[in-house]
This record gives sequence, C-alpha cells and structure tokens, in this order.
Amino acid sequence: MSVIPFSPSSQKSLSVQKRCEAVVLETTDSGRCRLLAVDGEPVPVPSDKAGRLLVSVHDVVMADVMEDGTARVAYVIADDGDCVTPSMRLHGNAARWELPEGIDRLLLQVDANSLLIDRDGVQVVAGRIQLSSEGRLTLAGRDLNAEIDDLCTLEGREIHLN
Repeated sequence: MSVIPFSPSSQKSLSVQKRCEAVVLETTDSGRCRLLAVDGEPVPVPSDKAGRLLVSVHDVVMADVMEDGTARVAYVIADDGDCVTPSMRLHGNAARWELPEGIDRLLLQVDANSLLIDRDGVQVVAGRIQLSSEGRLTLAGRDLNAEIDDLCTLEGREIHLN
C-alpha cells in the first residue's frame, strides 16, 4: 500500500472532492483517526481534520476526501463493537436525532442520572428524583401520586403548585 503524500501547502480552505465510506486503518493514542482506507487506498487524516470523534481501527466512517489528498472524518457509521450512531437532522432551529432501524429507545446516562426516551414516553432519574412516563414522581425514595384540582397536602402540610 502506498500512502498519498500530504503537504500543508497553504492556509486556504480546501474543497471536498468526494464524500464516501472509509475504514479506519490507524488511530492516535488518544483515539483520533490518523489514517483511512478509501477505495482500498490509504489516505492520511491530519490532526486538524480528525475531529473530536473517538474511533478504533476497523471502524467504518463517512469521510470527506479533500483536494490536497487528505481526508477528514465526518461521522462514524459503524464500529467493530456494539455502538450505533444516530443521524441528526435540522428541523428549523432544532436538531432531531433519528435512531437506526431496529433501535426503539434512547438512553442518555451520566453516572446515576439517566434519561430514557421510548414509544411510551420519557423517564428521568436524577439523584433522589425519579419521574416515570406514567406520571409517577418519586422524591427521596417516596412515591408522590396526586391528581389535584385545587389544594394539595403533603404529609399533612399544605403545598401550592403552580
């Protein structure tokens, strides 16, 4: 295999020659892409074009091949493990994630805090507060379930909502 030479000729912005699927051949120690296989040929990925995506060797990515013979990683299509990448589309000023076929729920988790979105609704777990898609609210391990039109009491004390 021969590597396409790279020489940073100038600071001008380079145009994209083509967008295509590529396979990661080499990564940096920090997990950024360094070398791709595009149409069976190795193409270097300069550090300023590697992006913030962490990849592994053999991952399949969407890459932009630039006019100087280098590439930049646009996004990960598939990896060699159990990762999937949702696509994101803009709808006005909002971003909409579209999950791959066969994936019917989205779980965002940081430590003990989580947000689960599925066809039944949304479930939030954050520290001592849990809110389920059925409307059940749990505070510090105690279930609160009330349908209120006017006055609400909690453990004998009056509370005002809204």
